[in-house]
Amino acid sequence: DRANVSQSARFEAEQRRFEVEVQSVLNEESVGLLAGATEHWKKVTEFVAERVDDPARVAVFAYVKEYEGLNVTIDGQSYPVEVPELVEARQLLKKLATPVVHGQEFSWIERGNFSMGSPEKERNRDEEEVEHLVQLSHSFYISKTEVTQAMYVAVMGDNPSTLVGDSLPVTNVSWRDALIFANKLSISEELEPCYELDENDATGVDGVRWTKGYDCLGYRLPSEAEWEYSSKAGQKHIYSGSDKIDDVAWVESNSAGTIHSVAKKKPNKNGLYDMSGNVWEWVWDSYGSYPTDPVVDPAGPFGFGQATDQLNLAQLLGSTTDNQLSPASASTNQYRIRRGGSVEHVPRYARNAYRVRAYPTYKSYDLGLRLVRSTPPDEQSAD
Repeated sequence: DRANVSQSARFEAEQRRFEVEVQSVLNEESVGLLAGATEHWKKVTEFVAERVDDPARVAVFAYVKEYEGLNVTIDGQSYPVEVPELVEARQLLKKLATPVVHGQEFSWIERGNFSMGSPEKERNRDEEEVEHLVQLSHSFYISKTEVTQAMYVAVMGDNPSTLVGDSLPVTNVSWRDALIFANKLSISEELEPCYELDENDATGVDGVRWTKGYDCLGYRLPSEAEWEYSSKAGQKHIYSGSDKIDDVAWVESNSAGTIHSVAKKKPNKNGLYDMSGNVWEWVWDSYGSYPTDPVVDPAGPFGFGQATDQLNLAQLLGSTTDNQLSPASASTNQYRIRRGGSVEHVPRYARNAYRVRAYPTYKSYDLGLRLVRSTPPDEQSAD
């Protein structure tokens, strides 16, 4: 028995010695490979910084393919070499490989935490913009611009807009219209539709379900939290991408009251245009006061379910003009949120945190939408 123990100990010692020697050789052999990978990645990122298009995607994809199976052979056995830059490369590849649908590009927004609402000292702030911590546990794609008329017509076959032009945002779209459009786009792209709804429902909200919530991988409206998270883009600007309204937004003071083609102002850090100004944008949420405690993946007071309890049908059917209501004017469960301001309104409405409610049947020449899509579980982050 003692001999067996002694032999086992010697074997383990030899094994450890061999492993140390292999690791030493591996480290020596890897130095040049890793230095080359680092230098190569530097050139790729410089190229991508100038060209966020197909050539950029190809360059990053080629880098991943070249280095993800990197090995060093020692005594006839292969040992993997971990390239640190691959983590960043895979993450960048996901950002670049976002959907392009009917000419509409999307940005990839990684999950994270942010402060929703506005600081008490922010100028032109509303009291209801209570700051509270929000965690979004899912990553998602969001369209870089408001849905254009060209895209809407391609899917729906008609154009409800007052001012017509392919590159202009589609307008005169109710909240219900927006859900129908998102569902039809999903089906046309062979994705699951996110909403259950009766297209003939006169109220616009009765029986509506966002059945799978954030797990649905089809196109949909952003939640209010997703919208604000994307608009702020990790920065503290009052407007989306700047504190200077003229840099990023078409509003009453600089638009001559006319809706403009998308993407004519500067984008925010997420590459999104016109989050502030041009036309209002529908979001999913029904109206409700903000909480004060931290929340995870909020979707409004009614969550993913039916929008109303006891809906005043007559009031809704008559709601084609009086859309901007004071918080105390009616039961909050009758309204949906719109964000971003428009060419008809002063800059305070274009702030990141500003929110206003509207009847779900409401339509206006300065009201449109922007789409999002949840990413599959394996694309949630680079980890």
